[in-house]
Amino acid sequence: TPQFPNQFPDVRNHHACTYAKGHFWVFGGRSNHEGEDFGVRNDLWSYSVKKGVWKNHKGAPGKPWPSGRFLPSLEYHEGSDKLIIFGGQTQYGRGNDVWSIGTTGDDMEEVQTWQYCDLEPAT
Repeated sequence: TPQFPNQFPDVRNHHACTYAKGHFWVFGGRSNHEGEDFGVRNDLWSYSVKKGVWKNHKGAPGKPWPSGRFLPSLEYHEGSDKLIIFGGQTQYGRGNDVWSIGTTGDDMEEVQTWQYCDLEPAT
């Protein structure tokens, strides 16, 4: 039976999600966006299908963590047992950074730094 304690993700859209090792993972997206406030998120959540419980993964204090974004990609790489986050968009533009994190959700590593990509097609 699913349990929904006080801790669960905010309502959002344009987030990334994937399934790995009995957990459904959700990263980023937009929540409560209005006008110029994009409401971008940088939180990482996992939902244990077996236990029916959400967990918020915040990483270690002082360690790097991805910035808020919407429309990122999130995939599980079985060979390394890591989740891979790629790019996304902020109110300033699209980016192409890459992050990896183990399925414990606590060891985030920046693989490639953020570079803004053109929003307008090249002429």
